[in-house]
Amino acid sequence: MQGLSANIGLSGIPSLAQDHQDVFLVRVDLAIRKGLPHFQILGKVSQEIKEAKDKIPLALLQSGFMFPLASITANIEPSHRQKGSTFLDLALALSILVASSQLPANPWENCIALGQINLRGDVLCHEDLLRFLWASFRYLPEGQTFLLPMSAKDYQLPKAEYLFISHLSELRLDLPRKTVFEEPVFLSKEEPCQWEKVLLTTAQARAFQGLLYAILGNHHSLLVGNPGTGKSMLIKLMKDMQLPWYPEEFPWMQFFLDKDFQPQNAQIPSRPFRSPHHSITEQALVGGGRPVQEGEISKANGGILFLDELTEFKSKVLDAIREPMEERKIEINRLESSRSLPANFLVMAACNPCPCGYFQGRKRCSCSNRQIREYLRKISGPFWDRITLHISLFDHADLRNVSIHRQRIFDALKEASFFRRQRLKKERNVYQKRELYVDETDPLHSFLSLRQKNNFYELARTIADFHLSLEIRVEHKDEAAVYFRNSLLLESLR
Repeated sequence: MQGLSANIGLSGIPSLAQDHQDVFLVRVDLAIRKGLPHFQILGKVSQEIKEAKDKIPLALLQSGFMFPLASITANIEPSHRQKGSTFLDLALALSILVASSQLPANPWENCIALGQINLRGDVLCHEDLLRFLWASFRYLPEGQTFLLPMSAKDYQLPKAEYLFISHLSELRLDLPRKTVFEEPVFLSKEEPCQWEKVLLTTAQARAFQGLLYAILGNHHSLLVGNPGTGKSMLIKLMKDMQLPWYPEEFPWMQFFLDKDFQPQNAQIPSRPFRSPHHSITEQALVGGGRPVQEGEISKANGGILFLDELTEFKSKVLDAIREPMEERKIEINRLESSRSLPANFLVMAACNPCPCGYFQGRKRCSCSNRQIREYLRKISGPFWDRITLHISLFDHADLRNVSIHRQRIFDALKEASFFRRQRLKKERNVYQKRELYVDETDPLHSFLSLRQKNNFYELARTIADFHLSLEIRVEHKDEAAVYFRNSLLLESLR
C-alpha cells in the first residue's frame, strides 16, 4: 500500500471520556508528520483507548481509506485527567482522516464523535455509549452536534442535533440527520413492589408513621427496641415507599451510568436502598482508595442507607459519615487527585437498647447499668445529635393490629411531597424567621442542643406538610416533641 507520508497535517475532533464517575468533554488533537510509521496516543489514556492503535489502521483500509505511513501522534486533551472509554475510536479515526486530508475539516471538527469501531470498519453502539451520552448532556453547551452509530437513531436521545453512521465508508456521503427539540422526560423504572398490605401493631404503626416523616423531610432516624419487635422489617418496608425522583435531581450523573438505566426509553433506576453489613470498613463506607472509588454513602445517594445493628458498627466508621450526613457530599483528597462525591443519603438505623436486647421488654434484662452505658456509648454524641427521629419500639406495647395499605399511604405521601415542594418554591425568596417551637417553660428546651432545636423546627414543619398545613400547629409541635423526648430518654442511659 502506498502511504500518505508526504501529507503532514493537524486535526482536532471533540469527543467524551470518563474519569471514574465523571464524564467530560475531550478533544482529540492529532498530528501527522514525516518519519518512520508509528502511532502513539498520549494524555493519560486507559488500555482500552490504546488498543485503538491496532484497530483503526485495519478499519480504515476495510472502508476504502488509506492509513498514513508516517509518524502519528494523538494527544487527548485535557492531558492531566485520566481517561477511559472505548467510544473514542470514531474520534481517533476521524482525526486521522481529517489530518491526512482524506476528509474536510468542516463539519467534523465541530462534531462530538462517539462510537466503537471493529476491524471491518463498522461503527457500533451499545447501551454503555448511550448512558455515556445521557451523563454528559446537562454539562455541555447548547447547540451541540453529535456523530453517533446508526443503531442509536431509534433511541430516546437528549436535546441536540445528531448525525448517524453505520460504517466508516459512509463518511464521504451525506449522513442522515435527526434533531431532538424537546427536553427529555425521565421516567422512574417500575420496580416490583414487595408488599401491598401489612398488619402492624399500634406501636409499629406509630414507628411506620415516623419513618414516613423521615422520607418526606429527609430526616435521619433511629429505631431502638427489643429483638423481634420489627425494627428491620419496618425500615425494609420503606424501600417501596421512596418517592419518585424530582426533575431537579436529574443532573446527578450516577443515574445515567447505572447499569439499571434504560436509555431506550429514558427510564432511570428507582431510588437506591443500601444495607451494608456492620463489619464494613471506613473506606468501603465513605469511599477512597487509589484511584478514588465511591463508597456506600455515594451509592445510596438520593436514597436510604440502612444501618442495621448500629451499635455493632465501629465507632470510627460511624463518625466518618458525620460530615456527609449534613453536607450531603464528601470530599476525598489524595496526593495524586481529589474528588467530590455526592452523598445525599438518608440514614435509617436500628439497634437494641442493651447487649441482651431486653431492656424494658417482656423478658428480664440481664444487663447492668454499666453494660447498657458502654453499649450505647458505641454511638458517639455528635453522631447521636445528628439523628432527628428517635423511635422506641418495645415489645410491651399495645399489640392490637392496624392494617396498612401501601398504595393509599404512598399516594398520601406523594401528595404531601408535592405540597411541600410547592410551598418551598413560594418561600424560596422570602426570609423565613425560624422560631424554635419549644416552650421555654418546657424542660425539653434546656436539654436540646442548637442543632436539635433546628431539627425540632424542621420535623414540626415536615409533620405540618404531611397533613397539608401551611402553618405549624400545636399538635404538630407536640408530635415532634415525642421523638425528641425519646431521644432524651435514650440519651440518659448512655
